[in-house]
Amino acid sequence: MISKEDLEILEPRAFRNLPSLRTIDITQTNLKEIPKDVSNSISSITYMWMSRNKIDFIESGAFTNLESLQIIGLSENALSYWNRECFENCTNLRTINFNNNKSSVIPIRAFAALPRLDIISLDDYEITTIQLDAVQNLENLSYLGLFHNRLTVIDKRAFPNDMHIDYLNIQCNYPNYLPDKFLKKFSVKNISLDSYNPWKCPCLQRIHDWLYFTNAYLQF
Repeated sequence: MISKEDLEILEPRAFRNLPSLRTIDITQTNLKEIPKDVSNSISSITYMWMSRNKIDFIESGAFTNLESLQIIGLSENALSYWNRECFENCTNLRTINFNNNKSSVIPIRAFAALPRLDIISLDDYEITTIQLDAVQNLENLSYLGLFHNRLTVIDKRAFPNDMHIDYLNIQCNYPNYLPDKFLKKFSVKNISLDSYNPWKCPCLQRIHDWLYFTNAYLQF
C-alpha cells in the first residue's frame, strides 16, 4: 500500500490501461512534478485535482490530448514554471485553478490553445509579469483572478482588444495606475481594485469614467 506521504513521483503513462477514467484526484501528497504524458492522452478524463502537493514543475505535454478535460486544480503547490504546451489539445478545458503557487510570470500566449476557458484563477501567486498576448483568444472568459500578486504594471499588450469579462479581480497588487489603452480594451461587469494601492488621482478619474461608460460595478 502506498500512503499519501510516500507518493513523490508519477511515471509517464501512469494511468495506462484505464480507458474510461474520468477523475484523477491526487491531493495532499508529496508529489513534486508532473511528467510528460502522465495521463496517457486518455480522452475520457474530465476532472483533475492535484492540489496541496509540492509540485514545482509541469513538463510540456503533461496533459496533451485530454479532449474531455473541463477542470484542472493545482492550487497550493510550489509551481514555478508552466507554459501553453502543457495543455495542447485540451479543447474543452473550462476552469484552471492555480491559486497559491510560486511562478512570477504568466507566459506568452499562455492560454492560446484553450478556446473554451471560462475561469482562470491565479490568486495568492507571486506574479510580477503578464507576458505578451497571455490572455488572447478567450472569448468565453468570465473570471480572471489575480488577487494578491506582485503586479506593479499591467501591460495592455497582454490582453486582446474588445475583451468582455464578467469579473476581473486585481486587488492586493502594486500598480498606481491603469493605462487608458488597458481600460479601453475591456468591457467588464465587475472589477475589484484595492483602495490601499498608491493610486494616482488622474487615474482614479479615468477609472471612474470608464466604469460609468461600461456600466461596471466596482468593488474597492
